[in-house]
Amino acid sequence: MIRFYKEGEEVDLLDLGITELGSTNRIELVMKNDFADKVELLDAIVEDKGLKIIEFTSKLGIKEEGKIILEFSPSKDRTESLKDSKIKFRVIIG
Repeated sequence: MIRFYKEGEEVDLLDLGITELGSTNRIELVMKNDFADKVELLDAIVEDKGLKIIEFTSKLGIKEEGKIILEFSPSKDRTESLKDSKIKFRVIIG
């Protein structure tokens, strides 16, 4: 399993705080490989068009850590808040 951490605390639900329409909020998380083998992460996607993956570590050795940088930029005509948008990778183990 790939786990995500912010300031040393594991996160399942990320709080980006208040992001005004037309502005950008960026956050960096630590990713940790908890698999008993090395992994490669491919085809990273998010479900919300305002949320983007700017950068991420695509190869992690056993128990190795990397990073992922996310950016939320709601357009000026957006009417809904950011909720339940999942981050997905295709994970190759070994």
